Amino acid sequence: MIDLVYNKLKELGYEVYWQLRPKNFPSLTFSFISESGKDFADDKEITTAIVCQVDIWSKEDYTELAKQVKSKMREIEFYRSGEYDDFEEDTKIFHKVLRFNYLKESEEE
Repeated sequence: MIDLVYNKLKELGYEVYWQLRPKNFPSLTFSFISESGKDFADDKEITTAIVCQVDIWSKEDYTELAKQVKSKMREIEFYRSGEYDDFEEDTKIFHKVLRFNYLKESEEE
């Protein structure tokens, strides 16, 4: 799953990091913030829900990049569940947080 998201975001041409804060801008980071059972049958998990957070870090307007990230994540069947904007006053970095949901068949036997 890490490679799937990394490779798709890398297509945008920016630096991409998994669970690390970047030093160059603009760049993208991502992490998986939740994984839980979604659907159950016969006391077994049949569908797993995953929440992935993608962060855009920039010193300038990131509106177009945010649209591109959403499009790339849809291509791999991640669907946006929320987003918010932040500005880090001390570093003067704009920070866009995007959260996506993904459903997959459970690996539980």
